[in-house]
Amino acid sequence: MKPQRSIVLIPLLYVIVIIFVNLISFPLYEMLDIEDDTLRLVRLGSITNLLFYLSLTILYIVLFLPAWKRTFAHFKKHLANTTAIIVLGVIGMFVMMIAMGILYSIIGVVEQPENQVILEMQLTGPMFDRIGLVLFAVLLAPFVEEVMFRLAAFRLLKHIPGIPIWIVILLSSLLFGSIHVLGDDWIQILYYAGLGIILGFIYHKSNNIIAPIAVHMVFNAFVTITMFIGI
Repeated sequence: MKPQRSIVLIPLLYVIVIIFVNLISFPLYEMLDIEDDTLRLVRLGSITNLLFYLSLTILYIVLFLPAWKRTFAHFKKHLANTTAIIVLGVIGMFVMMIAMGILYSIIGVVEQPENQVILEMQLTGPMFDRIGLVLFAVLLAPFVEEVMFRLAAFRLLKHIPGIPIWIVILLSSLLFGSIHVLGDDWIQILYYAGLGIILGFIYHKSNNIIAPIAVHMVFNAFVTITMFIGI
């Protein structure tokens, strides 16, 4: 059985918007009137992140509006059960975060991921970068990434004959982890893939994409707040 066109459209749009943002990133960099190269790169990251995730958020909502209406109807119908799964999911994310921290300390990984370093640079930047980080990390990224790596990835992988659900969760989690790795720091994929496993399990159990989106948003909000406090 072939996957539905709407599901194939999700990753297709993701790739198209990535290409578009990459094409305009150099002209944007040249247009920024910031003398310090580091600050200019931070501002470029803020703009491109917002542009990428905001564009996809709008596209995913507008193009699949009827599906979202059915999703919210399902959420309301199973409100108590889905809410319980969301609560368990948030707890699971923190447990996984602690477990990954212990694992990294055991194997001797002490350096922060490059992804985390860039986010902290945005937090210490001007107000535009701080606001952009909050919008990107807490609202836009969780929405886009769950639609892409849970909703679409799950349904596309399920079209592989005989594939067990745990393989679907694992593969989608590795894909999710890979987008958070910058440069050649591939050991960091373990942390993000671990979080992806929790999110995948939540999606599988709830059968509603709102659940992992909510868990992802709550977790990212907590991490962002702690980063602000730590400044």
